[in-house]
Amino acid sequence: MGSDIVVDAKSGVSGAGRSPGLGVHFSEVNESLGAYAIDGHRHLPELVQELAALAPGGPAPRVTFVPHLVPMTRGILATCYFDLKGSLADLEEAYQEFYAGEPFTRVLPMSPTTKLASHTNL
Repeated sequence: MGSDIVVDAKSGVSGAGRSPGLGVHFSEVNESLGAYAIDGHRHLPELVQELAALAPGGPAPRVTFVPHLVPMTRGILATCYFDLKGSLADLEEAYQEFYAGEPFTRVLPMSPTTKLASHTNL
C-alpha cells in the first residue's frame, strides 16, 4: 500500500455524534447527502496511528478522510483509495489472513452494501 490514502466514508445519522442539532435529525438528512468535518475529523489521528502500526519503521501514511452523512439510521461504508502494490488477489488474501478468527468481521469477495450488516454485530 502506498503512503497516500483517501478514505471516502458514508455514515448513518447515529455516526455523526450524540450532540443534538438540526444537521443530525433524520428528517433533515433524509433525501440528502453531505460531507462533514472536512477540516479534520476527530478520528483521523487514530486512523493514521493504526495504519502506521501496520507498517512499523515506514513513513506515516498521508490520509485524506472525508466522512459523509447519508440518510440511514446507522452503519458505515468506506471506500479507500491507494496505490496497490501487488494484485487484488494478494490484497484479498492479506485481508483474509488479518481478520481470520475475528467473529464480527467478514471479508467479502464482492462489493459490500450496508444492508449485508444491518441489524448484526458486523
